[in-house]
Amino acid sequence: MSIPKFLNIRLVFIFSLLASSSVCANIINTPYFINNEIANSNDLTKSVDDLVTAADIQFNAFQYKKAIELYDEILKKNNKPTIHVIQNLADSYFNLSKYSEAGVWYTKLYEMQNGALNEKYIIKLIECLKANRQIRKADEILIEYYKNKEQLKLILAQKKDLNNQRRKNEKYTISNLEFNSEASDFGPALSKDGLIFISSREKEISNSEAQFELFKTWPEGSAADVENYSAIFEASNYAQNLTFSRDSKTVYFTRNNYKGSSNLQILSASINNNRLSNIKVLNFNSKNYTCKQPALSADGKYLYFSSDMPGGYGESDLYKVALKNNGTVLSEPINLGSKINTPGREEYPFVEGQQIYFSSDAHYGMGGLDIFSSQIISDSNYSIPLNLGTPVNSSMDDFSFIAERSRNNAYFSSNRPGGKGETDIYHLVKNETETFQEYSGYVLDQNTKAPIANAQIELSSNSSNVNFTFQTDANGYYNLKLPSNKQIKMIFHKENYTKNQVGVETGRNPTLPSINNMIYLNPSNVAETFANKSATIEVYTNNYKK
Repeated sequence: MSIPKFLNIRLVFIFSLLASSSVCANIINTPYFINNEIANSNDLTKSVDDLVTAADIQFNAFQYKKAIELYDEILKKNNKPTIHVIQNLADSYFNLSKYSEAGVWYTKLYEMQNGALNEKYIIKLIECLKANRQIRKADEILIEYYKNKEQLKLILAQKKDLNNQRRKNEKYTISNLEFNSEASDFGPALSKDGLIFISSREKEISNSEAQFELFKTWPEGSAADVENYSAIFEASNYAQNLTFSRDSKTVYFTRNNYKGSSNLQILSASINNNRLSNIKVLNFNSKNYTCKQPALSADGKYLYFSSDMPGGYGESDLYKVALKNNGTVLSEPINLGSKINTPGREEYPFVEGQQIYFSSDAHYGMGGLDIFSSQIISDSNYSIPLNLGTPVNSSMDDFSFIAERSRNNAYFSSNRPGGKGETDIYHLVKNETETFQEYSGYVLDQNTKAPIANAQIELSSNSSNVNFTFQTDANGYYNLKLPSNKQIKMIFHKENYTKNQVGVETGRNPTLPSINNMIYLNPSNVAETFANKSATIEVYTNNYKK
């Protein structure tokens, strides 16, 4: 989903969709539509089959509120509805982020099929149960469903990490930003001009669907400081989900440019004196699927995005493409793999250093979309995604995380209760500066003393069951940040070499980095020796922000 479904941008383009596609003809020819509006149920006598046809047309056109009205009418006429009707009714509520109502019908679906649901519906059921604070029931269904030991192992590791977070003091402080309105405000992006975001604050509601535009302000600004930013894009189909290059001279954004289609595509453009030029549609787009929510890596070498293109793991997956120095696409889209992507929805990527943040509804979370972080170990390897926990995540949708690079500030969007509007933008600050021991050196071949490139380094501590994996560079070099006051176990290994385990106990007081730690691996044709070493090192303060 491009945003929580009740804000689905595709609805902005629904009239052009209906006007230019066969959907329009179907609706006009349906006898229960008068002047393109659904006739009141008292105006005509409808059969259940005709009602199902009319409801399905609205559902497939993303008109979920109208679809619900018709599915409800079907339920009044037939006390034994089909699985199809229950499924579409549940999905309609779900796509409007009405998790309480959706949960009722997904539970009904689960009972009707004796628990034999497709995985994506299990995920939606679990998400709704958690949103309604039925955590124990959600966990029971989850553990019963996942027979795959590796998948279950990952889920239980995420669950344990989240439970550990709940027992500790919260790491973050959040605040609702002053400029939020009573409408929907979401999708923050940072540029030299300030904070750019999406809002429905100045648009009238048309046929119950909000119309959105871009605005800009400063993070500390009030509602009076907000300015309209849409004019720069000079298009009726407004841009969304912006990401800027470091110098703010290039912007990547999402837009619907396909006539007769609700699919989105990613474009790039140059910005000069608040005007766009050199607008390009990136070559991996297609009218047959959506590409959305671009996010640039800090060095500008990669563009991450979300897509439902064929060949993925779920409803929407995260991908990346390599970029040339001039910003044009260098590679085919690369799926980030099964460690990141699930049968559910992974969206809103953001990359800071070697950390990728994203929202997911299928990794172990608290309900709705939750924000997760994962370490980028190599081009194709990522650590287990971990939930950011409270107060960042809630039982509702939390998404569109971004951070000010090299500063202890971040922003995200949420439709949680207690906000100023339907969806608000929140400011996030880490509560305390963590201290780390910098531990670096080289991994070398024991016999030749040659550096070993791409050797794996697995880290675990006495306070966590979650392992983190790192990798040496082309010169065999590694540089690790080890948390203070911990006992750390590091296992160095590579195919065709024996393993080497190193134990490090970090202290409380700051001191200098520990450098030039040489780790030697024996080729596997040598009798394996599992070396156990230990060292006690004082810690030094490093303002490490993530």
